[in-house]
Amino acid sequence: MRTDLSGALPRDFGAFYEANVRMYLGFAHSHLGERARTEAAVHDFFVWLAPRWGQALTRPNAPAAVWTAFRRHVARRLEVHGQHRPVVESLAFALNREDTRATLESLESRLGLYEAIAKLPDRPFDVMVLHFLLKIPQKQVAGLLGVSPATVRSHIRHARISLARDLNINWERDRGETDESG
Repeated sequence: MRTDLSGALPRDFGAFYEANVRMYLGFAHSHLGERARTEAAVHDFFVWLAPRWGQALTRPNAPAAVWTAFRRHVARRLEVHGQHRPVVESLAFALNREDTRATLESLESRLGLYEAIAKLPDRPFDVMVLHFLLKIPQKQVAGLLGVSPATVRSHIRHARISLARDLNINWERDRGETDESG
């Protein structure tokens, strides 16, 4: 039985997989939580995508089309497990791995932030999770989503404004803050 499929798959598919699988795993994990469930979801998605790869490349914005299909795939997995958005607690604990008193005290206020993030529209939500939770540079997020870096910065800016409004925080951009972070 042949286990090396590199010769059976298009070279550009393999390159796409290698360049993006970690981001897809991170995003799926922020939604699904369990490692085994996350790995199975991403594996199943790429198995589904492989025979459709040539068709995906004909789309005007192939990365965006693939990302949209992946989001739908993850959403279906959430439905199967009775969830509709990422588990707020999994977002919180992903950022708070240290078991310190200060971390536990800040967790309650952060849960409100994660709940507000979970209410964002899809694209700003994706950008916030990919860039801030998974620490993916903005330029790489732009490539993954098939949008320009300026669009990623715009999503971040609008998400911050929305989050500040939802959390009753008077947020104004600091003079030292740049849109080019990462």
